[in-house]
Amino acid sequence: PVLNRQKELGYVLSYTVYRPGFHTGEDTRWEYRIVITFKNLASFGHHREVTKQLFPDQATLNREENRRWELTEAHYDLPIRIIDPNGDGEE
Repeated sequence: PVLNRQKELGYVLSYTVYRPGFHTGEDTRWEYRIVITFKNLASFGHHREVTKQLFPDQATLNREENRRWELTEAHYDLPIRIIDPNGDGEE
């Protein structure tokens, strides 16, 4: 719901959820990969504001989020950049 609302408000231009097509070993296994395209750097900072609007009971949200993270075995934030394949490797 948070990403959908951020998209409605124009902070997020798009997001795509990927799942792997094949089985992999435990050291490289992942369940989902989400690529989020923000409108600009300033748009990145509205997550907390939108979350509070959608989930006014912050105590329950925090308790449930903490439990979710307890169950998470691994988490990686991987910033990626699109480059021009015919350029010098810069954006």
